[in-house]
Amino acid sequence: MSLLVNAADQPPADRVEFWRGALSQTFVPLEPTPGEGPLRGRLRAADLGGVQLAEVTGSAQRVQRNRAMIRRADPEYCKIGLQLRGRGLVVQDDREAVLHPGDLTVYHTSRPYRLAFAEDFQMLVLMCPRASLPVPERVLTRMTAVTVSGRDGVGALVAPFLAGLAGHLAAGPGLASPALSPSAASHLGNAVLDMLAAAVTADEPDPATGAELLADQVRRYIDSHLPDVGLNPESIARAHHISTRYLHKLFERDGETVAGWIRARRLEHCRRDLAAQPLDRPVSAIAASWGLPDAAHFSKAFRAAYGLPPRDYRRHLHPT
Repeated sequence: MSLLVNAADQPPADRVEFWRGALSQTFVPLEPTPGEGPLRGRLRAADLGGVQLAEVTGSAQRVQRNRAMIRRADPEYCKIGLQLRGRGLVVQDDREAVLHPGDLTVYHTSRPYRLAFAEDFQMLVLMCPRASLPVPERVLTRMTAVTVSGRDGVGALVAPFLAGLAGHLAAGPGLASPALSPSAASHLGNAVLDMLAAAVTADEPDPATGAELLADQVRRYIDSHLPDVGLNPESIARAHHISTRYLHKLFERDGETVAGWIRARRLEHCRRDLAAQPLDRPVSAIAASWGLPDAAHFSKAFRAAYGLPPRDYRRHLHPT
């Protein structure tokens, strides 16, 4: 599924309202404020198996998401912006990321943020559910509105790949064209998520304490044992020779729970498999393979996380 909108197609008096609706429908509720001169804005968007990919081009403007908007709707998404042309500014959590072409930054829809473009610009925006990005909350909180250079380090590997996706999007009817099957789109989306996680954590300082090292080790252990239905705080604590109480404290310091992390990671793997695997594999079998054998509980949890029951989510990606 692809989307193309152009504010220039509207009468000048209607462009701001039209652009507000286009941005809010594609991402989350947002409020644009144009700079001097007539507003220009064009948006192309496509879905990569759960990762929303959008190329936004426009004239000078500011875009903000405030607390009132968050109270009305908070889907808990992460957004990653790659500056393609012009300069941009992303402000969140009392930090400012100045973006030149090739630079990246990450920001969160659950907290107020502001984007500012003083000149004509082009930006690639990727949006995904927070649970889809395998990055601890403490790391994500530290890295919001921090510039990740696209000229060196991991950013130099990630930025050209994402820019290539933007070029593909601009060249044809969209990444979801018949040339790219839903399964291929899902695999590509998974690769994008992993690359984004690498880019977000590349400039993260080394853990300052043994507790942070242990928390990261526990998360890796959880990811490698998700299919085990017996995975629980007690078994995890036992495997790491710590008390269950201390295990819970490791996650509480990041504003998370052990059970919540396990559930989110299992649901994310199920979502990926629903998008990528053949339709003849039952939904219940996919859930069970990731440690969720209770079909009714899985369906309820999946809908709460992604807005659709698992079967409807699969039909959405595989309409035929």
